[in-house]
Amino acid sequence: MKLHNLLLVILTLASITAASYASAGESVIVVYYDKEIGLINEKVFGNTFLSNDPGTDEPKYSHYYGRADYGLGIWDPKKKESVNEVVELAKNAGISIVRFTNGSYPWKKTIGKGREHFLYGIDEFLKTTKELGAEAVILMNYFVDNEQDAADLVEYLNAPCDGEHPWAEKRAENGHPDPYNVKYFEIGNEIYYVNNGVSPEQYAHKYLKFYEAMKAVDSYIKIGINLYTNEWNRRMLQIVKDKVDFGILHLYPTPVWGEKLKQMNPIEIFSLSLSIPPLGYENLFVDTLKLTKKITGKELPFAITEYNGGFASDNTMHYLQTLGTALINAELLRIFMKPEHKVLLATYFHYSNENGGIIRAEDNFIKHDYLKPIKYVKRPSYYVYELYNKYFGTTLIDVNVRTDFYDIREGGIYPHISDVILNLKKGVVVSEDLLDIKWEIINYPGVSTRVKDGILEIDYKVIHYAYAFKKAKIKPNTYYRLSGYVKTEELFDKEGICLEVQDARGWKYLDIKTEKITGTVDWTFVHSIFRTPPEADSVIVLARRMGKGDPDEGKVFIKDVKLEEFDPDTLVPFLSVNASKSKNGDKIYLMVINKNLEKAISCQVQLSGFVASEKARIRVLNGPSITATNEIIKDNVNVVYKEIEIVNGVLKMNFDPHTLTAIEIEKRKL
Repeated sequence: MKLHNLLLVILTLASITAASYASAGESVIVVYYDKEIGLINEKVFGNTFLSNDPGTDEPKYSHYYGRADYGLGIWDPKKKESVNEVVELAKNAGISIVRFTNGSYPWKKTIGKGREHFLYGIDEFLKTTKELGAEAVILMNYFVDNEQDAADLVEYLNAPCDGEHPWAEKRAENGHPDPYNVKYFEIGNEIYYVNNGVSPEQYAHKYLKFYEAMKAVDSYIKIGINLYTNEWNRRMLQIVKDKVDFGILHLYPTPVWGEKLKQMNPIEIFSLSLSIPPLGYENLFVDTLKLTKKITGKELPFAITEYNGGFASDNTMHYLQTLGTALINAELLRIFMKPEHKVLLATYFHYSNENGGIIRAEDNFIKHDYLKPIKYVKRPSYYVYELYNKYFGTTLIDVNVRTDFYDIREGGIYPHISDVILNLKKGVVVSEDLLDIKWEIINYPGVSTRVKDGILEIDYKVIHYAYAFKKAKIKPNTYYRLSGYVKTEELFDKEGICLEVQDARGWKYLDIKTEKITGTVDWTFVHSIFRTPPEADSVIVLARRMGKGDPDEGKVFIKDVKLEEFDPDTLVPFLSVNASKSKNGDKIYLMVINKNLEKAISCQVQLSGFVASEKARIRVLNGPSITATNEIIKDNVNVVYKEIEIVNGVLKMNFDPHTLTAIEIEKRKL
C-alpha cells in the first residue's frame, strides 16, 4: 500500500469514527465521495423570458407592451440589442436553457422589419439565447396557431436556406441565413384549465396535427405535451400513444390557493410549501412515469417548463419575492436533479421584473435611457441559481442525513393540512378494512347493478349515480385511506367514475373523492387520504358518478374497496441536502437547506472516502426573516461568506434558521 493511500484510509476512518461523538440531538451529514449517483443535468437551470403582454389575452390589463417589445427589460427595442446588464446577470446565474412565451398572438407578427409592436420576437429572443450560450424552448400557441403555422415556424427556425424553403428564405431576409436548430417545442400552455374549455380528447387530436406537421419539416425536433391529472393524462395519451417526446409539468408548491392562503401565517405557509416537493412531487414523478410508460410504451421524460412558489393571487404575490420562495426553489432544484425523476429540463417562471422575476430594475425599464447603465436588484431566488452555478459540481454523490423532523400535521396548527395530505401516498395502514362486506344497492332507472365474484358491476345509461354504497364506523379527527380498483369500458363522457366517502351526517361535513376514471381502462388503483371531522362516527363510501347533461352509456367494475385507518408519512427532515463533486474530483460541494424556520441546527459534516483540506468555504443565503425581501433594502437578503476549520475530517456547522448554505471543500494535497 502506498503512503498516500494509507493516509487516506487513516483519515477516512478518523472522520467516520467521529460520528459516534456527535452529541445527542446534533444532526449528522455523511457524504460518500465514492458513491456517484449520476451526472448533473445542466438543463434544470433554465428560465423563462416573457414576451406575451397581459393585455393581449386578459381584458383587465392594458396593452403596455413591456413584455412584447422589451421582453420585460431584456431587450432594448431602440438599439435593437439585448440589455447588457440583464444578459450578464443571466450568465452569472448559469441559465442554460430559456423558454419563450410569445403570447396570444400569431408568431408571424413577431418577425420582420417595420413592426410597430412585438419587437422582442423570435429572432430577438434567439439572439439573446445565443449571447447566453443557452438552448431554447419554444411555446406554440394552441388557440391562435394551427398546424400549418407550427410547421412554418419549424421551417423558419431549422430549415436550410437552399431555395426550397420559403420560410428559411424569410429568416435570411431577417438577418439570419443559418438555421437556428431549435430542438424543443411545447404545444399549448396549461390547456387543461376549465376556462379554456378544452377536453383531453380535443387537445390530443389537435396536438397530433401539430406533431405530424412539425415532424414532417424536421424529424429531429422534440415535442412536448401538457400533463395534468392522472385522468387527463390517461384520456389524452390513449389517443396520442407514443407520438410525444416529453411531458410538460407546471409545479407551484403551496398548501392552498387564494383566500385560504391569506388566513395562514408565513411560518405555516412556508413550512407546508417546503414539504410538498419531497412528500408530494417525488411521488408525482414516480406515478406519472408509470402511467405514461404503460400507455405510450416508452419512458417519457419531464419538462418542468414553469415552477415557482404557488402564490398567484394579488394579495399573496409578494411572497414570490421572499427568502421563503428562494428556499422552495432550491428544494425544487434538488428533486429535479435526481436521475430517477427523469427531468429533461426545467425553466423557472420567470427571469426579470414583475412579481415573479428573480431580478428587478431599480427604475422603469421602458422609460430608461439605455445610453446609461441600468441597475438591477437581485431578488432572493436569484442567489439560488448563482450559488448553484458557481459552487456546485458536475456529478451527484450520495449523502446520508440524520436530523430532526417536523410533522406537518403536528398539533393541528395548520388549518389546511388536509389539502396537502390528500395527495400523499406513503404511510402505514394501522387497521383492517372497516367497510361492510356487502354493497348496498338501490335500484335506479337506467342502471343495472350487481355483485359477481366480489366485483361490483354497473352498466350505466345515466350520467348521475350514487346508489351503490358501503358503511363504516370511524373515529373523529383520525386519518383514513379510501382505496380500491376500478375498471371501465366505453365510459367516454368527462364525468367518469370515482369512489367517494361522505360523513353519514351529510356531505357538507365530509366529501372526499378519488380520481375519476373514464374511457376504456383496465384495473386501476385509486385512493384518497383524509381526516375525519370532529364528532364524526360513521361514513358512507359510494361508487360515484356525478354530472349533468344527456345520458351516456358505459360499464364500470369495482373491486377490493377498503377503508383503513392510516398513518400518513407527514414527517419532513429539517435539513435537506444535495451533494456533488467537481469534474476532476478535487472538490466536494453541498447545498443545505435548513427548513427549521425558527431555530438553528447544530450539525457535523463527515466525509467518507475523501481527505479534506483544513478549511471549508461557506456561503450562506439568509435574511432577517422567512418573508424578507430586497424590494426596499436591496441587500436585505444576501449571501455571506466565511471559512470554517475542518478538524479530523469533520466539519462542525451551525445552520441558521431559514437558510440555504453552499459548502465547498477541497481535497487535501498530499
